[in-house]
Formats: sequence, structure tokens, C-alpha cells
Amino acid sequence: MIVAVVIAIVVVTRQSATVSSIRTSEVKTAVPSSLPSNATPARPFYMLADPADALPTADEVKTATLMELTPNGTPRTTSGPDHPTNPPACSLAASSTTQTMWGGASQLAGQQFTDPHGSSTMAWAGLAFWSTNEAAQASLDRLAAAVAGCGAFTLLGVAPNPDTKWTTSDIRRGDQRIGFTTTLAAEDNGGTPWKCVQDYHVEDNVSVTARMCSPNPSGAAAALSDVVMGKATKH
Repeated sequence: MIVAVVIAIVVVTRQSATVSSIRTSEVKTAVPSSLPSNATPARPFYMLADPADALPTADEVKTATLMELTPNGTPRTTSGPDHPTNPPACSLAASSTTQTMWGGASQLAGQQFTDPHGSSTMAWAGLAFWSTNEAAQASLDRLAAAVAGCGAFTLLGVAPNPDTKWTTSDIRRGDQRIGFTTTLAAEDNGGTPWKCVQDYHVEDNVSVTARMCSPNPSGAAAALSDVVMGKATKH
């Protein structure tokens, strides 16, 4: 169930028992044609009984990514720890759903999707509901600031996984959205190209993120993000 805050103007008209005897010209009903000039309409506010309801289905993922990917495990409903990186501020370029990003959210949910045929291709989609629109926008600003300063970074591995070197490119920033690409150094992946395209989108008090990682992820992350945002803000 989606909760939306709206303004309702209720016009109450009173009728007396002698309405039939009142001449039409004497009946005056004041109905405002618009809100007062100093009134600000309330912006929508969204919250779901279960935020996982807005996550994409396998069919929706297939439509957005043009690949057959299936859910890997159950949806995550808590923010994970920041990934260790060098420099440390680049952890948000590695993941935009960790404690630094979404620790202050009121609700969140995320789901990983993997290739059932065994390739390393994967997608991630998640969303967070915030107590205010400003808090949602602040999360976007945090990510944008981090990405802008992370042209190159190292993702520190946890044994037995080694450290890996990444670069950030193709940054696309709008008022309510940012997209960017992180590319794994070829020598850290056996010479095989590997990229992760990420999209982060804010609308009112909702933030949505999506990631697609493959040799050629194209624009799948933005398409997947749009699916989730549409479900999260559906009236």
C-alpha cells in the first residue's frame, strides 16, 4: 500500500429546509478557483508496507537487460558495510547501498540477479524510502561528490580475494539522477573486459539504484532503475 500525501479542498454547502423558496439569484457559493498565492502544494510522500514489493521480477529484469537473470537469494532489507577502498571515499563508487549511503533510510530493499547459465554477469536493483525529500536528495549529492573524486581506485579484497583496480568514467549527472561506469583493470580479470554501469535516481522521498555488470552492460542499469521507480511511486 502506497501512502501519498495530498491536499484536499472540501467545499461544504449548507441547505436550509426552505431551499425551494430561495430565489436562485440569492444562492452564493464561494469555491476557490485555486490555492491561495502564498500556499505551497504538498509534495508526494511514498512508503510501502513491504519495500520489496517494488523490486523487479525476473521477467521485468529480462525486459530491461535483455538477459535471462534470476534472483540470487532473498531480498536484502538492511544496508551492508561500506566496501574498503583506497582512497576510502571511493567506497560509494563501488556500491551505493551501503551504510554510508542508506544507513539513515526509513525503509530499503535490494535484490541481486545472476545468470543461471553460469556466467559472471549480474544485476542489482534496490530502493530506499526516506523520511523527507531532502534526505533522499542528500543521498544523491553524497554519491555524486564521491564519484566525481574517484577517477581511479582500488577495491581492497578480503582473503582469499585479491585487491582489484578500477576506473570511473562516463559520469552523467542530472538534477535528480546520476549514472556512471566503473571498469575493472584488464590485468585483474585475465584480460577480459568487465564493466559495471550504475544508475542512481531520486524522486520525492524515494531513491532507486541499479547496477549491471558484464563485458558490455550498455544502458541496462537505467532501464532497470526506471522499472523500480515506477513501481515505488505507483498510485
